[in-house]
Formats: sequence, structure tokens, C-alpha cells
Amino acid sequence: MGTNRFHQCRLSAPPFVALLSFLLLLGCEDCPVAADDDDTLPLPEECSEEDLFVAEACNDQVFCGDPIVRVGTGGSEFQMVLDDADMPIWYGTQGGYHVFFSAEMENLCPVVFLRIKMYLDPGDGELVLLHDQERHVQAVRIEPEVSSRQWYWGINGFLPCEYWPNDPNNSPNCPEGSGSQGHLEDYEIVMEIEAEDHNQRIAIDQKRVQPFCCNE
Repeated sequence: MGTNRFHQCRLSAPPFVALLSFLLLLGCEDCPVAADDDDTLPLPEECSEEDLFVAEACNDQVFCGDPIVRVGTGGSEFQMVLDDADMPIWYGTQGGYHVFFSAEMENLCPVVFLRIKMYLDPGDGELVLLHDQERHVQAVRIEPEVSSRQWYWGINGFLPCEYWPNDPNNSPNCPEGSGSQGHLEDYEIVMEIEAEDHNQRIAIDQKRVQPFCCNE
């Protein structure tokens, strides 16, 4: 999926021209925020040779340890999600329902493939896949001069209409029968995020949450 031709992850001035060239090079679907002009990270201290990784796909940045991704939520920022947390269902402007996904990552280049999945647990031991999506995005480094920690937010995990919630405030049109397979807020769901950069380093995280209806 990633190849060694993706060696330029850093943007330089002028910002608009650099961003345009960057998007054309990577074919990035969703790169809303340019990386800092200097993505160079300091050499990790007290890091064993076994844990050091030179990331060729982003200007030979040096990471310490395995890649990490954390499941989050939030339409305009990353918000940490914990197991058994309440998760709002959102009624969208186009008439459907969704759950917001966001991600926090470490030891990965800023340009990543984010793959999100959402499963419903009907209680019989078999999870039902509700949503499966891949995005090629540029994450935002939080402290680019000192850390590889980065965020990406605002991915809609869309809900199939046969599991739409029982929402007394809206009457959406669903050909398959709104909530015909059960209302989502009556079940737990599993939110999953997989992150992979162009060094082909992969991290996965899951959180089990309780959805509730409904925000607009």
C-alpha cells in the first residue's frame, strides 16, 4: 500500500503552493491542515537500538517504540474514548445518523491511512459490522518539535438505517425500515481504528461504548 517513493512528508513555504504539491504527490483524500514547516523530531533519549525506527517516508524521522493509535471521538477536535463510555449519536444535515470518530497517534508519519470500523453487539457472541471506511489523511502534529503525537478528527461513522435510533425529534426516511433491525441505543457498539503510514507501520485500537440518542 505504501512505497518508498513517499519520502517527502514535510511542507515548506510558501504554504499554499507546498500544500497543493503535497496533495498531488500523495493523492491525499483529506489533508485539512498543513504540517509544521519543521517536522524534524529530536533523537529520542534513552531509547534502545531495538526500539529505534528511522521513518524513511517522512524525512528520516526517528521514532522510539511501536506505533500507537487511540480511538477517539469529536467533530472538531480529538476527545479520548474509554471503554464503557457513553457515545452520542448525531443526526446529520443530510438526514441520516452517525457517530464521530477521531484518532490520536504516536510513532507514525503525519500522512496515514485511517481505517475505521463500527460493530454492533447483539448479545449473541457475534458482532455485526455496521460501518467500514478507509481515509488517506494528514494528521496534525500537536507539538511537532518535541513529539510525534498527532491527531485527526471529524470522521463520520455512518449508521445503516435499519439500526437508526428511536428519535422522537426527527422522522427520517429509510427505505429499509428505520430501526427495523433494532435501535442502536439498545446495544453496545465497538469502535475500531487502524492507522498505517507509508512506512507500512500499523497500529490498531478498539473501544466498546454505549451509544445514546441523539445530538444535532
